[in-house]
Amino acid sequence: MTVTMTLVILTVMKTAISIPNPIFNSAERAAKEPGISRSKLYTKAIKEFLLYVIQKISIFKI
Repeated sequence: MTVTMTLVILTVMKTAISIPNPIFNSAERAAKEPGISRSKLYTKAIKEFLLYVIQKISIFKI
């Protein structure tokens, strides 16, 4: 039996953003329920938004 491991190093960019209090509070509650970090929640939201934008752009290129 052969075991193969791959090392992946991800760089992280720290940033500061301004978010209206009601959205921040909702995000805090949304992250708390499944027990994920705020960073993971925001990363997931941004990734999904970027996929949406990419899809929308590609639709208009056809």
